[in-house]
Amino acid sequence: MACDSTCTNMVAGVSGGDIFTSQDGGVTWNRKINLSKSWSSFSSSLDGTKMVAGSTDGYLYTSNDSGVTWISRGQLPTGAVYYTTCDTTCTKVAVTGYGTFLTSNNSGANFKIDYYTNGPFALTSSADGNVLMAPLHGGAIARSLDSGLTWDYYQNNMSWPSWQSVACDSSCTKVVAVGGPGYIYTSNDTGATWIQRNNSGSRNWNFVACDTTCSKIIAVVNGGYIYTSNDSGVTWTEQTSSGSRSWLAVACDSTCTKAVAAAQNDALYLSHNSGVNWTSYLG
Repeated sequence: MACDSTCTNMVAGVSGGDIFTSQDGGVTWNRKINLSKSWSSFSSSLDGTKMVAGSTDGYLYTSNDSGVTWISRGQLPTGAVYYTTCDTTCTKVAVTGYGTFLTSNNSGANFKIDYYTNGPFALTSSADGNVLMAPLHGGAIARSLDSGLTWDYYQNNMSWPSWQSVACDSSCTKVVAVGGPGYIYTSNDTGATWIQRNNSGSRNWNFVACDTTCSKIIAVVNGGYIYTSNDSGVTWTEQTSSGSRSWLAVACDSTCTKAVAAAQNDALYLSHNSGVNWTSYLG
């Protein structure tokens, strides 16, 4: 799922089903595309006009009208689309798949392909799309400072079987990464060094989102609760009002005040107070 900077325009997908969009902050939803696909990742421009959708069978779709209509970009040579990300206008688009990075400078019309055998999995980008960060299997990090034109790969102190999600501030200076089973990690130097946040606890972290400063962070657990941090990941609070569920994804607005989260075989949940309280919609 994804939303614009105010979480007014939202997009979400059903596994083996349709894409749904909302233009009122998740109160009402509309079915926008009737395709039998397992949707794996969504991205949105800052104003919610442009959107990107990827599926587990490697297809990519883009929209220029807040998800009213969708353009098929065909099946990418990734085997599957793991994650998508884009800049504030969704002109620069990046995609990860099985052993591949794909980057586009024309809203997904054409892609440059780079191969890497040890991943990648999660993916995030700076607001201008120049910085791309992708944790790899075994704890390494792939990073590009030029919109995917070149990549550097380096090992660090992080290691767990599977990275699941990564998010960063508007410049991708401050970064937060999750996976499981393990702890949450944060970086204050564009991924050069990382801090293991023991206060988060070792859990099956599944997804993470943060505001434009990466001060407010919301992270979800597969088979657990939603957790929030207001100090860039130094301390964490378990939000039991969300309920213990198989949480799949979370997205938030530019201040991480409004947020939307999805649970497996469950409803979508909305929060209007930085993840403290949650209300179910679209069950």
